[in-house]
Amino acid sequence: MDGFESIEIRRVQALQGERSFTLVLPKEFVIRLGIGKGDFLKCSVDGKRLVVQKVET
Repeated sequence: MDGFESIEIRRVQALQGERSFTLVLPKEFVIRLGIGKGDFLKCSVDGKRLVVQKVET
């Protein structure tokens, strides 16, 4: 992860409707990735990993 070795354990916060969960990301990660309110994130699964990437618009 570009030399970024911080690891945090987080719990799923809530079930939203029938299709979504809410996961709160560590503020440090959000700042480092430049994610802000209203941004779009691309989510995919790679083996047993959840990959979340900011969509550049």
